Amino acid sequence: MDYWQKFEYENFYHVYNKTGTGIKLFRDDEDYTTFLSRFNNYLGKYLDVYAYMLMPNHFHLLVKVKDEQTIISSARDEKTKRSAELINGDLHVNDFIVDQFKRLFSSYCITYKNKYDHDGAILMRRFKRIESRNLERNLYWLAYIHHNPIHHHYCKSYSEWTYSSYTAYISEKPSKICKNEVLNDWFASKDDFLNFHTEFKLDKEGDIE
Repeated sequence: MDYWQKFEYENFYHVYNKTGTGIKLFRDDEDYTTFLSRFNNYLGKYLDVYAYMLMPNHFHLLVKVKDEQTIISSARDEKTKRSAELINGDLHVNDFIVDQFKRLFSSYCITYKNKYDHDGAILMRRFKRIESRNLERNLYWLAYIHHNPIHHHYCKSYSEWTYSSYTAYISEKPSKICKNEVLNDWFASKDDFLNFHTEFKLDKEGDIE
């Protein structure tokens, strides 16, 4: 399995990273919210989020790269060498998105190190990403990501874990994730969404962790 597949415009990906030394990536509620805020700052303009799960030592995302016009337009606000290269047609979108992830990780890790007086590496140097090529696989990754804290024995039900997009799907509140598309186009109803999760089984085909 190639865990470092290239990001392409309008394609879906399961993205994953973890700490390299077994330390906690998130130690308190503030850490979780800081990471989500930084993700929105660095990648919210370039990726549509369909699922996320933040765990104590790792995270999972199901994202879709936005269309070329949207990304090029948004990249004009970055004022970085990579954004300029992308706009000029000298850089592949994969390299730009990877660079934005690196900026996210660097920003979060600097805050983490200052907060906890931590010395040394925190996250793995290369984060994993697997292209999801069809709706069937998107549905699997959606439930797989939401199921992760149950799999790792942090809780017994989906709704018990706070830092998960599952809670946004079952809530009536507006959300930045692509909630309406998933509930209206991927499933017949919210009950269908809930039943899919209830009946979900790991199949180990290309699973990450």
